[in-house]
Amino acid sequence: MTPYTARIAHLLPDDGIVDPVAVAIAVTGERPVALTRTEQRAAARVLISRGVSTTAISYRLRINATTVDRLRQTGTQEVAA
Repeated sequence: MTPYTARIAHLLPDDGIVDPVAVAIAVTGERPVALTRTEQRAAARVLISRGVSTTAISYRLRINATTVDRLRQTGTQEVAA
């Protein structure tokens, strides 16, 4: 396994389906879980709505802090709705 493959092994192909169980596991940080990009963003929005820091979200979900900040600016309305 190359370093690049190891880095993205947690990312699944996006199939248009959000697995709420996988999102819940990611949100709790109970254990590592492979997510699609859509699921990563759903989990990030939940964590943002709970007031979790950008750094903690980035680390837990293995996404870029800039992505978390962008979701923080544009995506929190969707969680509150």
